[in-house]
Formats: sequence, C-alpha cells, structure tokens
Amino acid sequence: VLAPPFGDEMNKSRRTLSSAARTFAARGTAVLCMDLFGCGDSEGDFREATWSRWCDDLRIAAHRARDLMNVPVALWAVRAGALFAPDLQEHFDRTILWQPVIQGESYVTQVLRIKVAADGFLGLSTTTKSLRLQLEQGDSLEIGGYEWRPDLLLAMARRSLNHWTPPGGEVLWLETGA
Repeated sequence: VLAPPFGDEMNKSRRTLSSAARTFAARGTAVLCMDLFGCGDSEGDFREATWSRWCDDLRIAAHRARDLMNVPVALWAVRAGALFAPDLQEHFDRTILWQPVIQGESYVTQVLRIKVAADGFLGLSTTTKSLRLQLEQGDSLEIGGYEWRPDLLLAMARRSLNHWTPPGGEVLWLETGA
C-alpha cells in the first residue's frame, strides 16, 4: 500500500511511482496505489484533508489488501508518506521507505519556507515563526497552490521516525543522494 509524498512532490513523482508499481506487479507483488482524500482523483478537496482522515484511508487500504490477497501487507512510504509509519504500524507487516522524511517538524518548516519565499516576491515580510503562529491560531495557509489546514500541518509536524520501531523490527530503507 503506497503512502505517497505530498503536494508537488507527488505531482513530480507520480510517473516514477506508477512505473515502480507496475514493475512490482510484473514480479508478483500486488500494489495498491490510491489518492488520499482531497488529493489527485479522490473525492474531496485538499483543504478538507486531515491527518486522521489520511490515516483512515491507509488503514482501510491495508485491510482491503489483506482481505483480497490474504498475504502480508507492506506500507510503501515515499518522502513525507513515511511519517504515517508510526501511526499505522499495527496495520502493516512490513515497511518500505523511499527517501523518507524523518522529522515532520523539519518537513513542515520546508513547506512554510515556500510560503515565506512566495510572500517575499510580493514584498511581504513573512517568517516561518509567524506562519506557525497562524497555524496554531487555527488559520489555514495557501502554500504552493494548496490550502493547508492547521490540523494537517501541525499533526505532520508532530510525527517523527526517530523513536519508531517498525513492525517485525526491520525496514527496507532506500535513499539515494550525491
């Protein structure tokens, strides 16, 4: 079950992930790729998405995969999709992490920096600290063409893989870099 990256990272990786899923399938591993609520072709709008709703989507997918195939089910988490792993570990037998985001806090800061940069071009002096304060006060933020709800970004910021123990005690962790 694919836990995808978010926003533009998903848009830019969709072709690669589809190709990888087809390769897995050709080698005998079924893959369930779906758009989480409010993303891609799913129902709802991104501005309505919540962390708990996305966790529910992935739980349902895990149970459906297990019921249909009657085999162990792996969470295939890409980039910030890895932040789901601690919340969902009891629903998956294995974990595959591709270029995982380890700290939700640092990921959210990167997302907020996109807004800071865009506001800078408009002559506004926004900071990540002021944006975080807006989120904590319950305000949604438009960042990179997406309306991010505070409960989504703040929940993501609280996630970390630092003290997470994967199901079965092992994980396939794939990263590339210069």
